[in-house]
Amino acid sequence: MNTRFSDHNIVVTKTSGWQKTTCPECAKSGKPKNRNLSVNIDVGFWHCFSASCNYTGWLEDNQKKTGFTMKKQYTRPQPKKAEYNNDLMAYLEDRGISSETQVKCNLSFEKGAIVFQSYINGQLINRKYRTKDKQKMWLEKDAELVFYNPLIEQKDRKWCIITEGEIDAVTLYECGKDNAVSVPNGAPPLNVKIESHDLSYLESVKEIFPSVDGYLLCMDNDEPGRRLRDEIARRLGFEKCAKVNYPDGCKDINDVIVKHGKKKVIECIDSAESYPINGLHSVEDFEQDVIDFYETGFQPGVETGWYGVDRFYKPRKKEFTIITGIPSHGKSVWLDNLMINIARGEKWKFAIFSPENAPIQRHIANLLEITIGKPFDKQYNGHMSKNEVVEGLKFLKNHFHFLKPEGDSFTIDEILNIAKAAVFKYGINGLVIDPYNEIEHNRGKESETDYISKFLSKVRNFSRESDAHVWVVAHPTKLYKDKGSGEYPIPTPYDISGSAHWRNKADCCVCVYRNFDEKITEIHVQKIRFKECGAVGMSPLKFDIKSNRFREA
Repeated sequence: MNTRFSDHNIVVTKTSGWQKTTCPECAKSGKPKNRNLSVNIDVGFWHCFSASCNYTGWLEDNQKKTGFTMKKQYTRPQPKKAEYNNDLMAYLEDRGISSETQVKCNLSFEKGAIVFQSYINGQLINRKYRTKDKQKMWLEKDAELVFYNPLIEQKDRKWCIITEGEIDAVTLYECGKDNAVSVPNGAPPLNVKIESHDLSYLESVKEIFPSVDGYLLCMDNDEPGRRLRDEIARRLGFEKCAKVNYPDGCKDINDVIVKHGKKKVIECIDSAESYPINGLHSVEDFEQDVIDFYETGFQPGVETGWYGVDRFYKPRKKEFTIITGIPSHGKSVWLDNLMINIARGEKWKFAIFSPENAPIQRHIANLLEITIGKPFDKQYNGHMSKNEVVEGLKFLKNHFHFLKPEGDSFTIDEILNIAKAAVFKYGINGLVIDPYNEIEHNRGKESETDYISKFLSKVRNFSRESDAHVWVVAHPTKLYKDKGSGEYPIPTPYDISGSAHWRNKADCCVCVYRNFDEKITEIHVQKIRFKECGAVGMSPLKFDIKSNRFREA
């Protein structure tokens, strides 16, 4: 029987399109005026954007029929007639920005603040307000986070200059550079992990400059600015980016125009320094890194969430781990626990290719059990509540993404190409390929040994180029029980079919082995390439089947 919105206590007055209306679930919670429910009348879908609700539903089973997915709805600011403030206009002229450029870049003034208006394809998308002392800055509520682009009529460009602040972008327009944009939310302070910083605006660059294929990064000359610069370069591709440097005593490009004039600004842009060419390096490229290593020591990997495991294994970006173990000994669930722990402690984001854990909805339910620490299934005592499910999903949405290439077979190239897109879109720090034997291996006349070598080289190159850690799960070949004990031996990477390359090329090798006599799971770290990331050894863990969690034994 067909259902209607009214059957779900949802009131709509339109006949098609989107409508915002009162959320019935929020009303039950004592918020009857909450109009955060977005309804798509055409496909019969609704979603509440209240952080404490997230109520989602469909009329009948329309999701399967339509293939519809939810895209967040943003508000669009209404254009306003420009207001002028002599004090703020004089401040900008003191910063080297003429009144002509202020008009050209559609600067306005409101509530004692400079108003920077962002346009895409002639449409006003967002506004940012900033007082001249920088003590107050804010964006339009519920508007889309995009690059600050001041021009209504924008010419396409092959190169884009990205600055850290709106005034820096306007400075470049003052100097005749009409291809400058600014990040809308600055650089995060050093006590905030870069993984937590919202960089969703990166997607808007292709809407502003559809043909862009190179970027000049013009960030502040301080540690937060350099950290943001390098993260943006990682997302866009280091090979496409160059760094803009400033004269001594200048923090940003606006400082350059104030202290040295327009000619020096143009010199800085024209002499931007490329990131190192892949495969060609000099000692000078690494000089500062070596000095930093001397001052701070080699940095270890991240903590795993288990003290005992940390003694032997701390995964680090730009490296990859091979995980092996006897089937059904808990490799995948241990890896799920590891990702949850690192997401909590280090704010990492992950992309997961795991066809053995399909369907993805079930995999997410397993991750929820680890996140909440309670059974997902209502048939078990102490199962998680609906509110706990909602809260757990909020956490997972921020940290986990799933790879599912089209078709029934998946090659490593397809998987890594999607993972590269996830680096750009979400800034992932970790990739899981679980397991190797579910990938389509088209090796033609190539020997298995040569194919595995090339496969692992592709994985290693992805980890280094993307500044991410990769875990590859690979099953051992058929093992035989020990005649004396009747137990299977503990597998090593040499037991994985095909080649010793599994051990030789990996940075780390881990075996997950369930000791049924002792009722523990042994985490055997069998190779660590760099001593600051651990050592060979074993750490025991206990597994709680109800919560799907591992804990210290």
